[in-house]
Amino acid sequence: MDGARTLRVSLRAAAGQLVGRCWCGRTHAGDDPVEMWDWLDEHEHEEPACRSAAR
Repeated sequence: MDGARTLRVSLRAAAGQLVGRCWCGRTHAGDDPVEMWDWLDEHEHEEPACRSAAR
């Protein structure tokens, strides 16, 4: 999926919290999966400054 506009949600197990990461590099943490996907779909995207900096 390199180069694709990928959205990811992972679980921060120690905190029991979801972390969403957008292709633009922005992240968001929360407990509600529906709210997480809504945020990923609706937030304002920022163009990554540098592809290597986002990794």
